[in-house]
Order: sequence, then structure tokens, then C-alpha cells
Amino acid sequence: EVLEQIGPYFDAVGRASERIEVRRRDHALAAKLARDHRVRANGSVLLLRGEGEGARAESFEVGITLERARTRLRTLDGRFQKAFLKLTKPRLELHFTEGHDERRKSGVEGDPKGLQLQSLMKVLERSNVRAAKLGLTQGLANEIPDDTPAVAVVGPRRPFLAEESAALLRYVKRGGRLVLLLDPGADHGLTSMLEQLGLRLRKGTAASMDKHMRSTFSEADRGVVIADRFSAHPTVTIASRSSGRAAVVMYMAAALAEIDRSSRPDGLEVSFPIRSDTRFWRDTNANWTRDPDTEREESLNLMAAVTVGNEAGKEGRVVLIGDGDFLSDAVFRLPGNQ
Repeated sequence: EVLEQIGPYFDAVGRASERIEVRRRDHALAAKLARDHRVRANGSVLLLRGEGEGARAESFEVGITLERARTRLRTLDGRFQKAFLKLTKPRLELHFTEGHDERRKSGVEGDPKGLQLQSLMKVLERSNVRAAKLGLTQGLANEIPDDTPAVAVVGPRRPFLAEESAALLRYVKRGGRLVLLLDPGADHGLTSMLEQLGLRLRKGTAASMDKHMRSTFSEADRGVVIADRFSAHPTVTIASRSSGRAAVVMYMAAALAEIDRSSRPDGLEVSFPIRSDTRFWRDTNANWTRDPDTEREESLNLMAAVTVGNEAGKEGRVVLIGDGDFLSDAVFRLPGNQ
């Protein structure tokens, strides 16, 4: 009865590509296959890539009775994709800095509900991306290892040491990939590094009278802004194709700006893939009401992308979002943020 439920799903998978073949096998009649790949009984899904002794395999159990399989059927697509990606994509790594009260999977003691990164971690795992730690013992204050594929700094609330900031900058200049999610007004200790990357966080918090989400039903909701203007930059390709359905939500975010081009290093290219419309303002006194004399309406840059060239021809890349909560559970469920 479970096979009747999952059969149409895998039939559709098989029709998706000539390179995919779907077979149904009885465990008792495929003893060698089951033994070679440790499939214990019927009610299992086995994915094979290649043939013979060199075949790679991933498997997961569904069950053979609806009573037992009901909860597993709800997550069938996610479990299949996770196993499929393990076979078809190389395993990647994203290194999260630690030691500065960054947002993390289980949250920091005292954080309200919704600031955890559990949803993000599930997506990374399903996409065959391993989340690793990057702290003092892994070289953050000395030299980030050359084989570190990418680094994420997610919402720090304690400052980085000058040595750590310098190590991050050297890593980017050697061709590293760095994602920064920084809150407005936070003491993150990365201002100098940002300036050397041609960027700064502008004073105040992005706010809008109408383009915001209702959360507390107070005027502070004007700081939970919605943005749906995307450039042609590769970092937002999927979102721009879904414009109108995939707006991003930012919770108390900073606007971003370039520093004076004449004072920034050569070899930097800066762009702003996400912008607000012209009816936003920067709330600088936390009253969530625009002061016409000091807080003008304008289009705000909400995400920056920087490329850094070097003599070896390997391009360093940085993405900066002025919102430490951009990937937190509270908003990551939204399509645009994903």
C-alpha cells in the first residue's frame, strides 16, 4: 500500500531525465543488491549512481504499511532530494565564525524565539553542505586555511578582534568567499575591514510606512521592511525571476553605501543587488516616524556584493546584508529570504 502512494512520485522522477532509471525490486529476489548496499527489508528507497563495484549508494527507509509510513511520506521529497544531492553534487562546506555571540542553530541564551538558524541548517544539510566552525582554534585570529571554501559571519553582537578582522580580509584578498550579516549599531568590530572592501553601514534603521510586515502591531513594525527590487547580479538571479512572489523581509536592517571611490583600494567592484523603493527612510532616533527635516525618503541599498581581484587571478567575493536576522527562523521560511 505504500508502494501505491510513492509510485507516482518516482515515476515522475524517472520521466524527468533519460539518465534516471526507476526500478521496483522485491527484497527477497534481490538478495545480492540488498546485501551489497545494506538494505534490510522492503519499504526502502535505494539510490545508485554507477554500476558494479564502483557504484555509489544512498538509501532511506519509508516502510510498507501506511500506519508506519504516514509521517515519512510527508517528508519524502526532502529525503529523496537530500540523498540525490549526496550522489550528484560534491560535498561543500560553509564555515560559521563563532565567539562573538553570532546567531546559531540552537540560538544564544536569552534570545527570543525565532532567532535560531534551525531552518537554514536543514536546508544546508539537504543541499549537501556541511556547516563547520571557524573560531580561534581553527585559525580565525591567525590565518584562515586556504582550503576553507566559504565563511559566514551571522549577526555578531560582540566585536571581532583586530587580528580576526585582518585574517578575514586577507582570506578574501586570497580569493576567499565571505558572507556578512551585520546589524545596524552592533559593536561587531568589522568597520575597518568593510572600509577596505569599499563599504559602510549607514546610520539608522531602514523603515517604511507601508512596505513592512505586521508583527507586533505597533509602530516598530515599520522596521520589518519588505524589499522586492533586484538587480541582474548572479546572487539574486532566482529571486529576480520570481519578482513579485519572492520579496525579501529584513528585520531592523541597516542601509549600505559605497565609501568614496577615491579613497578605496584599486581592484574592487561593488554592486547592490537588493534595493528598496523610494518611499523608505533611515530611522535615526528609533521613534519609527519619519521626521521630514532630518529623515528624507529615498531608495536604500539593502545588500552589497563585492569582488576583489588579485595578482593570481583568483577573485575574492563578499556579500554583505545589514541584517543579522536575515537567515533566522523567523523570516527564513519566506521564499525571498530562502
